[in-house]
Amino acid sequence: MRPGSLAATAWELCDALTWIALLNLTWIAFTLLGGVVFGFAPSTVAASTLVRRRVRGDVVRPLTEFWAVYRAEFFRANALLLPLALGMAALLFSSQYFERGADALSGILSGLALVLLALCVAVGAVLVPLYCSYELPLRRYVPSAVVFTLANPLLLVLILATVSGVLALSWFMPGILPFLTVGLLSYLSTRLSLDFIDRNENRLATSTPSG
Repeated sequence: MRPGSLAATAWELCDALTWIALLNLTWIAFTLLGGVVFGFAPSTVAASTLVRRRVRGDVVRPLTEFWAVYRAEFFRANALLLPLALGMAALLFSSQYFERGADALSGILSGLALVLLALCVAVGAVLVPLYCSYELPLRRYVPSAVVFTLANPLLLVLILATVSGVLALSWFMPGILPFLTVGLLSYLSTRLSLDFIDRNENRLATSTPSG
C-alpha cells in the first residue's frame, strides 16, 4: 500500500479503531477490578499513558503495559481524580436539584452548576494527560490543569466539543458503549491535550533566551 493512499488510510483507521476498542475493554476490566470507585482513576491514567506512548511512536502492548501503569499509579491516581469525580457528581446533582425549582433563582443556579460541571469536565480531560507528561507534587496538578485550560480557550472548546460528540454518538448508538466510548474519549482528549502541551513547550523554548 502506498503511503497516503485510500487503502493505507483505511488500514490506519481500522488499526486505530481496533486499538481503541482494546483500550476501551481493558479500561472496563481494570475499572471493575478496582471495584469501579477505586478502579476508574488508575484505569483512566493508564489509558492516557498508553495513548501518549502510541502517539509518540512507541510500540504499545495494551494488556501488560496497562497493568504496569495501573498498579504503579493506583494510589496517586485515586488521590488525584477521586476528589474531582466527587465534585463533578455534586455539581450534576445540584443542577438536577435546582432544575426542579420553578423560580428564576433556581434556573440561574442550575445553569451555573452546569457551566461549572462543563469546566470540570474540560479540566479533568486535560488533567490526566498533564499528569502523564510531568512530574509535579500531587497538589499542583489540578491548579496547573485549570490554568492551562483557561489559558488555551481553543483547547477548552475542542475538549468540550469532543466529549459532547462522543457522548452524543454513544447516546444514539448505545452498542458502542462497551467497545469504543471510553477509549475514544481517552484517545481524542489525550491527543488534543498533548498537541497543546507540545505547542506550549515549543513556545517556552523559543522565548527563553539562550545562556
